Amino acid sequence: MKRLTKEIQNSITEKLDRVGYPLQDQLYDTEVEDFFIWFFENAYVFDVSSTLDEAILNDRKIIESRCFGNSQYIANKYRKGYLEGFILYSTYDIYIPHGFNMHDEKVEDYTLAPNDLSSEYYGIIIPIDFVLKYNGKDIDSPSANASLLVEYYREQTKLLAEEED
Repeated sequence: MKRLTKEIQNSITEKLDRVGYPLQDQLYDTEVEDFFIWFFENAYVFDVSSTLDEAILNDRKIIESRCFGNSQYIANKYRKGYLEGFILYSTYDIYIPHGFNMHDEKVEDYTLAPNDLSSEYYGIIIPIDFVLKYNGKDIDSPSANASLLVEYYREQTKLLAEEED
């Protein structure tokens, strides 16, 4: 894991400016700038694992195009790290919001596996306790697919503000 370089930050910002910022349905206009400052200060760059767990690949609860729900479910059931952030969607040369997992500091992306893995993963590690607090009762449901990144940002900035008071 390594921090995002200024070059990566600029690339993400440039590509997001072209298509509009993601998560706009969750962020208030007044939060957008501070959210991205927080994200760039706290996100990591991740390498992609060359091997994936066969049991997870064969799990019938993993559903195509359900990255947040799949990754939260996997984090809980299989004890993998849970992350949210952005990946480069190379077909269109844009960054999209994405949920994915981590094991031994490498990305394991079971939603896009095995054929559509991105080469660029940038994300924030979200603790499983936080995931369960928001989605615990629905985590096994096929309809659960909510991004938690904005809620996690709000909680983290609230905690920082309380520490400063």
